[in-house]
Amino acid sequence: MFKRALADVFPKVEWHDNIPGDADELLDLLYEQARCGAFHDGQTRWRVLVKSLPAGSIAFSAERSTGRLNAIVIDCGNFLADIEHHFALYIHQLRNPENAEIRAAFTATWERAHAGGLLHVPPDV
Repeated sequence: MFKRALADVFPKVEWHDNIPGDADELLDLLYEQARCGAFHDGQTRWRVLVKSLPAGSIAFSAERSTGRLNAIVIDCGNFLADIEHHFALYIHQLRNPENAEIRAAFTATWERAHAGGLLHVPPDV
């Protein structure tokens, strides 16, 4: 789920650009280094750098001689902006009555999670 969400929220990230391995390997590493580090250790793990990037939210750094990945760089400002943009887009889609499938999935998940009363999602205003 984490890997699907990253690919969806950050479609501009080159998940395999100039780095050996495939996108799944990079997403696994990001999961282990960033997500698991933050939630299990209270901080990201050793391969994650947090700093400004000239463009984008996530970048990968590799050794020039071997091409081996040595760092995942996350720009917190761009990272948060991309998440907020994705969330706003999702809310807009959710409020559109023509998106019956998205609305039904959201409602079913909400009712399953909260096990109470029906939920009404108002149309976009």
